[in-house]
Amino acid sequence: MRRIVGAAVFLLLAGCDGANGADLGAGRSADTRGLKVSAAEMSKAFLVNTTRAKAAYGGHKLEVSGEIKGIDFGLTHRPVIKLRGFGDTMDLGVTEDGKVSDVSINGLSDDEAAKLSKGQALTFLCRGADEVASGAQLSDCRIKA
Repeated sequence: MRRIVGAAVFLLLAGCDGANGADLGAGRSADTRGLKVSAAEMSKAFLVNTTRAKAAYGGHKLEVSGEIKGIDFGLTHRPVIKLRGFGDTMDLGVTEDGKVSDVSINGLSDDEAAKLSKGQALTFLCRGADEVASGAQLSDCRIKA
C-alpha cells in the first residue's frame, strides 16, 4: 500500500497523470527527447516550490528553450549560458520581489559557446536540473540541432 501511495505522490509532484505520462502540465510535454519546457516556466517552478521543481525536472531528459541573456565562465572555467527566466525583464536575473530567476546551461564546449550571442533564442537538450543560488541549473547540455 505504501508503494502505491508513494508512486501516486511522485506522479502528482512530477505533473503526470499516471495514465500515459504525456500530460505534464501547461506548456510541458514528453517525447523521446525529453520534457519540453521554457526557461521562464522552469525558473518560475523553482521560485514557487524548489522541491516540486526538482522532482519534476531533476534526473530527466529536458528540452529547454529560451533567450540567451548572458554567456560567461563558471567556477570551473567552463562556459555557462544564462537564459532569461521568469519575471526577468531588466537583465538583472531577479524578479521584481528580488528573487533570482536565472536558468543556467552547463556542458557546452568553449567553441560551442563562442558561437552564441546574447538575445539569441535556442533550445538545449539537457539531463537534469537542480537549484543553486543563481536559480535553476541544467547539466550535460547540448544545443538542439
